[in-house]
Amino acid sequence: MKNQTIFLLLTLAVFLTSCKPTLFYQVYETVPKNLKSESKTLVFENEQCSISYNLWSNEGDPGFVFFNKTNELIHVHLDESFFVINGTAYDYFQNRIFSSSSATSTQSTKTNSVTQWGGWLTALNVQQQSYVAINNQSGITEVESRTITIPPKTSKSISEFKVNNVVFRSCDLFLFPTTKQIKSITYNEGTTPIQFYNLISYKVGQATAPQIVRHDFYVSSVTNYSENDFYRYEVDEFCGKKSQNKKRYFSHNAPDKFYLEYIRNSGDSRKN
Repeated sequence: MKNQTIFLLLTLAVFLTSCKPTLFYQVYETVPKNLKSESKTLVFENEQCSISYNLWSNEGDPGFVFFNKTNELIHVHLDESFFVINGTAYDYFQNRIFSSSSATSTQSTKTNSVTQWGGWLTALNVQQQSYVAINNQSGITEVESRTITIPPKTSKSISEFKVNNVVFRSCDLFLFPTTKQIKSITYNEGTTPIQFYNLISYKVGQATAPQIVRHDFYVSSVTNYSENDFYRYEVDEFCGKKSQNKKRYFSHNAPDKFYLEYIRNSGDSRKN
């Protein structure tokens, strides 16, 4: 009876392991224009501001951090600022309404549109956020501001969109590659399937004319990795003392790259 129980437990363990989905990652490398690489960010800089990017996230984050270098207020005009992907523009001003009460805080995200671009299904995620803040009063609503004001020598983060949430398929890429099967598809500016940019409008102090800056990116390569090839494990060290456990790190992260996580279920025999 005891042997039967052990056998059943082993069988169940094998079954559960075989049914566990396997994670894979599609990594996109981009070429940014008018931006210089500084440590973990890509930076645009003039006498008035510095604007920095780090695309590295699941589905790609084209948002930015705006730093005010001046001694005056800078007003970023969201209603005149746009995220543009493959020729389609999306407003940074979302015309949202924020509600406050003594209830809990909530946030939701949904996909607004999916556009096909010659073999790519590029899904644009627009973060539709609704917040309920802790407040002694109830039923208070506030319409989203068309501008963001940044005090002198401070910064604010502005992020609304994602670049892509659909896996790119190609006969030249293994969908579920082993280490030996990893390869990249490369593109130039004329052949890339994804081009995107931010058009940012801002005014310094009481200036009447806005300043407009544009930061362009295009996807220059796509590579698929298994979970084992996407991460590495290292022992952390602090004050000369090494940790007993290894910590997981990204193997391919960079501010000009982003990734898309996808799953291989048991029984999925696709190669490309």
